[in-house]
Amino acid sequence: MTEVLLSIVVATYNRLPELQTMLDSLIPQVENQPVEILITDDRSTDETWPWLQTRFAGVQNVHPFRTKNNSGPGPARNLCLDAAKGEYFLPIDSDFIVMEFAVENVLAAIEHYRSHSLLFFPCVQYPSMRRVGKLQGNREICYEQFVMEQVGEVIPVANLRWLKSRQLSYPSFRAGGEGLLWGSMLAEQPGFFIDQTIVLYRTDIANRICTLDYQLAHPGELAAITDAVVAMLARTPSSALRSTRARKYLAAGAYHLLAGNMRAGRERLLSSLSLGCLPALAALGASFAGRNIFRRVFAFYRTRLSKAYL
Repeated sequence: MTEVLLSIVVATYNRLPELQTMLDSLIPQVENQPVEILITDDRSTDETWPWLQTRFAGVQNVHPFRTKNNSGPGPARNLCLDAAKGEYFLPIDSDFIVMEFAVENVLAAIEHYRSHSLLFFPCVQYPSMRRVGKLQGNREICYEQFVMEQVGEVIPVANLRWLKSRQLSYPSFRAGGEGLLWGSMLAEQPGFFIDQTIVLYRTDIANRICTLDYQLAHPGELAAITDAVVAMLARTPSSALRSTRARKYLAAGAYHLLAGNMRAGRERLLSSLSLGCLPALAALGASFAGRNIFRRVFAFYRTRLSKAYL
């Protein structure tokens, strides 16, 4: 059997039709390639797991797994990584659409840029076909660019052997937080951005983390992720990250307040204000009007701004 170069990792939960669409675009591309597909069902309550067992019974390069408990995308992806045999891995959401020749292009990029343990590809929204990322042209990406949000949404391809040698893995937050993993990798060495679209990011799917509805429904989970981002930034004393720290303290404060953690929320807003973030003052004032009023203010702000904190 040919040695596996690329492990494609998929975590899914209650999105069987979207998963089927994604796999229809992906599976034809891995035939006769040094590629395996690992799919973890995070205890879906629909027909995902029976379908995976039936559809891929005896299929050599597609491996279905199931978590013991519904625990979020990070632990589900880690289950795949534990079993992965590839030198590199590509995480693909179950509701992506894989572009034609994407696998071939990723394999070529791996061979060409082997000096980099982390590669990035641009993210394009579907159906608007709007590009989400901010970069143009092939270029290196450093840690500060990434955490200062100068990169935007990107699709990573990571050296799995490098990752395991440092005992790094996806964080266990239920709402994701995979940017913490890429930040940890970039803190050691630069990544490389390849200006070539490989997947389409579907925005016609409900319950995305960037939507207002999701943020109002899961503020505690988002507060935990943002606190972790703040802690990561605190380990980097660069003055260039001052405004980034201020924004993340603001986000953490808002999510804590939405979750009802008023003291923690106000502490983080005060930290944001001390770093010169004036919107934190307005959020702090709104917090004294009560949680329900703050939710309304947050919804108004998010609707008008049309931008997620994370």
